[in-house]
Amino acid sequence: MTERKRVIWCVPILLTIVVWAAPVAEAQLREPEQRFFISIDAAFQGGNQQVQNQAVTPDVYGEDQITETDHKIDRTAAAGRASVVARLWRNFGVGLGYTVSSDAGDGAVAVMAPHPVFTNRPRNASTDLTDLRHREDMFHFQAVYIVPLDDRAQLQIFGGPTWMTVEQAVVTGATVGEVGTPFTAVTLDDLQRQKLTNTGVGFNVGMDFAYMFGDSYGAGMFVQYAGGLLDFESRGGPSEVTVGGIQFGGGLRFRF
Repeated sequence: MTERKRVIWCVPILLTIVVWAAPVAEAQLREPEQRFFISIDAAFQGGNQQVQNQAVTPDVYGEDQITETDHKIDRTAAAGRASVVARLWRNFGVGLGYTVSSDAGDGAVAVMAPHPVFTNRPRNASTDLTDLRHREDMFHFQAVYIVPLDDRAQLQIFGGPTWMTVEQAVVTGATVGEVGTPFTAVTLDDLQRQKLTNTGVGFNVGMDFAYMFGDSYGAGMFVQYAGGLLDFESRGGPSEVTVGGIQFGGGLRFRF
């Protein structure tokens, strides 16, 4: 199943949960006594994706040297989450959330190096990659409905737009060494890398459960979908990268 199909399937599932929980929320006539709700969580995010990139080094023996990268963006990693919700009227509020995750993908690099004597007779060299960094920072703007289940337990149902910033390391070229006559083979002496950054807008939807041990502190857990799609431009054309995915975890809860 492709990453786009995972997104298409995950969103209706979360929306179904929200619709299912809506009657529960309507049945709760009591308003929360507190105005501010804070969550700090250790989280987990899943998903991976193959991305191809091409870089061109011009005028190597009068021809273009082509460097092709095929690597995996592995979003299956630990993440951090924090959010603040302010109740504005009755059970309705607004929230600002933040999640961050970072990992390194692996893959392969293939170089087609021009021949020093003959034209249109490239030599091939390849190597494996293990450390192309990928980082996601997401700011979530949320409309929130707060459901007091009892004096200690509380449910939040939320959704809204997400501002996404993604950093992705790519290979932009290679330094090739000559083995010697008859010039049929080359070595890869160095790979040049560049950190690409792109931003865009996605969305988030999910639920948060909290149980308070005291008047202002407790613990909880959450599940949400947050993310979207971004295009990274390269000389080989745009690469569509999936950002975020299903996120879940738990941590501390505070209310005032």
